[in-house]
Amino acid sequence: MKETRSFVIALAALVSCLVPSALGHTYFDSLIVNGVNQKDCMRPSRHYEKENPIDFVTSPDMTCGFQPAASQPARAKLTVAAGTQMQLQWWHTQAGDDVVADTHKGPCMVYLARSDTGAGPVWFKIFENGLDIPTQTWCVDILIRNRGKLPFVLPANLTAGNYLLRGEIIALHNGHSVDGAQPYVGCAELTITGNGQSFPSSDYLVSIPGAYRNTDPGFYPVSLYNGPLSQYVIPGPRVWGQSSSINPESNAQLQEKWGATNFQNLMMSWVEQRQYLDMARTVAN
Repeated sequence: MKETRSFVIALAALVSCLVPSALGHTYFDSLIVNGVNQKDCMRPSRHYEKENPIDFVTSPDMTCGFQPAASQPARAKLTVAAGTQMQLQWWHTQAGDDVVADTHKGPCMVYLARSDTGAGPVWFKIFENGLDIPTQTWCVDILIRNRGKLPFVLPANLTAGNYLLRGEIIALHNGHSVDGAQPYVGCAELTITGNGQSFPSSDYLVSIPGAYRNTDPGFYPVSLYNGPLSQYVIPGPRVWGQSSSINPESNAQLQEKWGATNFQNLMMSWVEQRQYLDMARTVAN
């Protein structure tokens, strides 16, 4: 039995590696505000690196993407009011492309930092979505169904100022190995306006890199090929701000955020996505 399970894991991992490269990786392309796609606010990245995952969670590339390009300023800061509903747009290699392989399941997160560099304990999390346990639906599953759009809300009472916004996806198809999880990271530059006077206390603030270890439960060990997961702990600090995150355990909130039609389509897609794993188990038996 143990040998069969090991074979299934190995076979499913091999299948995930054989997914066509046109679907494999992803990158944070732009922000969408009031239906308008905003790219000038994005921190730059070299074309041949932008859709690749970060190899190690201790890498300085975890801050905003691959250095040195990602440390350079954006062409312009995006001015937006606190409390604004926004969307992160993710694509594979270019706008209008596929989003990411459906094997690259995992959580999505959004951070802010009142900083120009992102250095030190300046980052706080304003959004996270991981695994819906009853349906075994990941944030990435929903992201694919939503054509790469990830909605979130800026905290309404946040102190005005210049901020870095950091989007992150963690693909867990190789999470059964240490350093197998694949973070995808990008940053945008914002000028947040408003009369808010709230800012997170130090216990919400983390350094990136520094907030994660490769053995954190959200990175390792996580096996997507061993049957349903009974729990999943999203890496990093707890979310700061109200009404800014989706409870990954609540289907009602998922439907409210993503729309009932998209959610129902996603549930049908999940069954289809599991078929190749069923085939792997059949071969193993």
